[in-house]
Amino acid sequence: MPTRARTKPRLLLAGTPSGLRVLCPLLDGEAELLTAETLPQATRLLGPDVDVILCTLRFDESRMFDFLRVAKRSAPDVAFVCCRATPGTISERAIEAIALAARSAGAAGYLDLARLRGRYGVAAGDAKFRAILLRLASLRQAV
Repeated sequence: MPTRARTKPRLLLAGTPSGLRVLCPLLDGEAELLTAETLPQATRLLGPDVDVILCTLRFDESRMFDFLRVAKRSAPDVAFVCCRATPGTISERAIEAIALAARSAGAAGYLDLARLRGRYGVAAGDAKFRAILLRLASLRQAV
C-alpha cells in the first residue's frame, strides 16, 4: 500500500534529455521528480509511491508505447500521461493518431506542451500543463 505522508506528489518523468530539460524546471518545486532516459531506468523507478507517470513521445528511441505497456502491467492504477514536451515536425494528423493510440493502450491522456504554449503563451501554457498533472496526482494521493 502506498505511503501517503508526502506533501508533494511524486512524478516519474520518462523522456529524452531535451524533453527532461523542459519538463523538470516546469514541475520542480511542485512535485518530487524521478527522471529516466531509458526504459530500464524507468522500469526500475516504477513503484507504489509514484502518483503520475509522464512520458515523452521520443522517450528512449521512441519507446513510449513500450513503457506504457510495462507501466500498465506493473502499476495499473497510476495515471500514465503521454506528452510532447518540445516542438517538432510532427503533423497535426500524426499527433491526433498518437493521442488516440495512447488512450486506446491505457494512457490517461496525451498532453502537448508545445501546442499549449503556442495557443496560450509560454506562461499560461505551462500553468495549464502543470495544473493537469498536479490534479491527476492529487486524485491518486486522495486514494
